[in-house]
Amino acid sequence: MTVADYAYYKFWDCSLAVQTTNGMAHLNFNYQFTAMELLSMGKPHLLRRLLTLVVTLPALLFIVMGLRWLINPAGISPDLGLSLQTGLGLSAQIGDFSAFFLVAGLCILFGLVTSQPIWYYPPAMLLTLAAIGRTVAWILHGADFATSAILFEITVASLLLFASKNLTQPRPE
Repeated sequence: MTVADYAYYKFWDCSLAVQTTNGMAHLNFNYQFTAMELLSMGKPHLLRRLLTLVVTLPALLFIVMGLRWLINPAGISPDLGLSLQTGLGLSAQIGDFSAFFLVAGLCILFGLVTSQPIWYYPPAMLLTLAAIGRTVAWILHGADFATSAILFEITVASLLLFASKNLTQPRPE
């Protein structure tokens, strides 16, 4: 790894130095560990490829779901536990759900292609807020608690935050 790689994989700083003060020795440990090094046993390129593949999967899923909302909303609405509305309700469902999924998926792909961490934050926020909204619906409005959906949303949001630290390059200055 180069110094630039360490700057971009930076995860954990320590310091190692021996100082003596009035005959007392002080030991400080300094080494840069990286998330990729810690998890891949010194082979960050393998873990990077695996992480890229894992992050690509929800991106493709979200893009397909967004396109399905545009092309065949009657086919995807039952997958999300929804009844297809009519009139303005149908317009809201198609517009809002297609936008949600397409923005999430495209932002993830932009993050993968550009290696810029900023692209991972919008989908992570969308998913986190969706999980919070589901929880509020359960607490305040009597909706069923959507355990699997919330776990998926929190897991993917966490994965995206991890990717934002480990699949990205520093911004050019």
